[in-house]
Formats: sequence, C-alpha cells, structure tokens
Amino acid sequence: MRDITVIYHREPEGWWAHSPDVPGWGAGGATYEEVRELADEGIPWFLEVPDQTVRLLHRFDAELSRTVGVSVEFEVTMAPAIKLELSHGLPSVASPAAAALKTTV
Repeated sequence: MRDITVIYHREPEGWWAHSPDVPGWGAGGATYEEVRELADEGIPWFLEVPDQTVRLLHRFDAELSRTVGVSVEFEVTMAPAIKLELSHGLPSVASPAAAALKTTV
C-alpha cells in the first residue's frame, strides 16, 4: 500500500487541496467535505490505480493548523488528578483529522 499525503488549504472563497506525492493533482470546492471526497475519488483515478492500493493521509496547511480554535475543559475532583481535555474544531467529526485530544495530568 502506498501512503499519499493530501494537504488542505482554506481560503475565503472555499477549500483546495494538493499532494506533494502526486505532482499535477489538485482539487477545489466550497467545503472541506467536498474537497476531501474529490481527493478520495480523484487521486486513485489520477494515478490509475485501484482505490485499495493507496492510503490518503489528510493534513491541513501550517497556517490553518495555527488558527484552529482550541477549547479547554478542566474537571477537578477530590482525587489529586486533574483531567485536561483538549479538542479542536476541525471540519468533520467523522473525519480522522477531527479526533479529540485527551490528556490526563
């Protein structure tokens, strides 16, 4: 299986993506979900390989990664442990990129 990185960018007009692993490929659309679907379908087609022979690694550009909001919740109990939960507001809860981060201190 071949790993292919797809980098997503957000502009005021919508979203676009490219892949450093697939020169010449790009996609654009109104929403992240639309562009991700274009990547999922378009990259195997562009490479002329079966879908199951590639694994797409979805990433966000550095600027978007710095501007994503972070919320912090603290849960303090009588025990000495403090639970710190971080979550970020990435586009789709169903997407791997939108997984919540959980850390117990």
